[in-house]
Amino acid sequence: MEIQPNILKECDFVHPEFQPDLPVGTNLTQWGAEPEAQERKEPKPHPDLENAVDGSTSDVQNAAATGTILTSLRTRDQFLQFILLDYLRELKKKNASLTPEEVAGGAVEDINLAIRVRNNSLPKGEKDEKWKFLDALDPPRIAACCIGLNHVKRIQLNNEDDEKSYVLGIYERDGPNRGIYNIDEDAINALCRRYNSSLRKSDISEIKAVLMDTAPIASRLLDPNLIPVNNGIFDYKKKRLIPFSPEYVFTSKCGTDYNPIAANPVIINPDGTKWDVVSWMESLVDHLPDKAEMTELLWKITGAMVRYLVPWDKAVFLISPKGNNGKGTLCELLRSLLGKGNYANIPITNFGKDFMLEPLTHVNAILTDENDVGTYVDSVGNLKAIITGDQIQLNRKYKPPITFRFRGFMLQCLNDYPNYRDKSDSLNRRQLCVPMTKCFTGEERRYIKADYVHRKEVLQYVLFKVLNMDYDQLPEPESCKCELDKSKEMNDPVLQFMNEVMGVLMWDLVPYTFLYDLYKSWYGRNVPGKSPLSRNRFIDELKRNLPSFPAWTLHQDENRRDLEVRSKGNMDCAEVLIEEYKLENWYSRRYFGGNRSLRCIPTPKEKYRGIIRVPENEDLEEKYATRPEDNVLPEKITFITEPID
Repeated sequence: MEIQPNILKECDFVHPEFQPDLPVGTNLTQWGAEPEAQERKEPKPHPDLENAVDGSTSDVQNAAATGTILTSLRTRDQFLQFILLDYLRELKKKNASLTPEEVAGGAVEDINLAIRVRNNSLPKGEKDEKWKFLDALDPPRIAACCIGLNHVKRIQLNNEDDEKSYVLGIYERDGPNRGIYNIDEDAINALCRRYNSSLRKSDISEIKAVLMDTAPIASRLLDPNLIPVNNGIFDYKKKRLIPFSPEYVFTSKCGTDYNPIAANPVIINPDGTKWDVVSWMESLVDHLPDKAEMTELLWKITGAMVRYLVPWDKAVFLISPKGNNGKGTLCELLRSLLGKGNYANIPITNFGKDFMLEPLTHVNAILTDENDVGTYVDSVGNLKAIITGDQIQLNRKYKPPITFRFRGFMLQCLNDYPNYRDKSDSLNRRQLCVPMTKCFTGEERRYIKADYVHRKEVLQYVLFKVLNMDYDQLPEPESCKCELDKSKEMNDPVLQFMNEVMGVLMWDLVPYTFLYDLYKSWYGRNVPGKSPLSRNRFIDELKRNLPSFPAWTLHQDENRRDLEVRSKGNMDCAEVLIEEYKLENWYSRRYFGGNRSLRCIPTPKEKYRGIIRVPENEDLEEKYATRPEDNVLPEKITFITEPID
């Protein structure tokens, strides 16, 4: 399309696509706003356009009648755009509140009136140059309406300058999404059709293309102290509610109203007893020894679901092998608190699958109350990155992949411990395992889940309570630490093995070769049908878990390479595990009698690499360092025979 610079500089209200000379950063989102003088040096307007620029639509039509617009706006598209934008400016001046259908009707009427004036002003010899009237708004005009009236913006999903991550968002002024930018493509399509119900798919695609080229760019607000709730934005520091504004870019919110005078409602049960949410939260964990700390944790978890922009760096796993424990009702409360569309249900096994993470672009929480029993998670890269807000590669259907950071909180319900391929501490420290082992069997009150946790007064009190608690970290009570230890052990056979044998080992030096033979025998008994780890992999896992056993350490150089340790004085006693696990290669080579203790005193090599016991009253280096005098030949083997006991 040909752009005429004269008319562009003579109009103070021009769509961004006609503003090639404006400096980067000029605010064009406020239609009709006067630009700063230092940003634009405008020539004096044409006399016939002076009223048209500052006056009403009728002034534009009068100016058109003089032939000015006819001569300056040389293309029909420029003409239509000029009339439309002037019409939108008038709506803004009058603060008119019209539906898209009403806007479209008024715009078509004004545009057709201007076309009629223009056509009538043509010289006789140019009557064939008459333009057709509009039946409805066309795609470029609808795009201008979307930007001017609906605050459509290009929103950066990853808050970085990556055009692939732009999505179109509509600022919602009313309805359930009031105050946030709706980035659902169906919402864009529906808005376009409200301006013109006869649009084809190709027309909608054209509108989106124009918007992706011309709509203002905005980044999502990431201030953890500004929390979007259903009736405004809660300032966490000042503990006050501020109104929504298009300047605050959120794509999701908490679907509950903040009520500054909310009180804990007491509900009378059908049997005459009383129920309130505070007492109910306590009842979920009142069987645990640290019930006060656990109750506080449940409230803080609830707050973390709402304050999703805080970098919690942990995901919550509610764990219980049995039903009727209350975790399903707790999840129902959280879902109702957040509101439909503000959370995603993504089981752990789906984190490594294509397209399953796409919902994360428009929600602030992951809330899953069902995971398959016996879940095996082969890849946890995305899971770990999502918990800590690191970048992931997000694959989207029919769209290019983007680099994305999830800003939100995750809660997963589990009936048993998932089996992760990754056994590293980097995964363990991201997990907050909460035991939900209370049993309500025989005491079920199904109306709590079906009714009470959905009541407005209950939800408003829950929101009031958690937003008026001051904290930025989630505590880890002792019950949670124990639950994490169980999870780690269930996921790590080497750790299970070490938990069983480390406390009963007799030697001060335990060679890797002995530990591996012992592990293979233990594994065959406890994990039948599966193959044990290779020797090197076993040693790596052993070293990784060793810090959990402070009575043991390694003898290594400055480069963390294992050093040999002399066996003399460190392997002299009987090791009863030799007999228990039938480690025939470690039986004594000099005793063949029936005394089990003597059979468990092997004839060791001079030196070994392995783990060493931390001495209580002796210097570690002095006890275990290899000295030249230790390099002596082993004494001659004497065979001992005794009658079998």
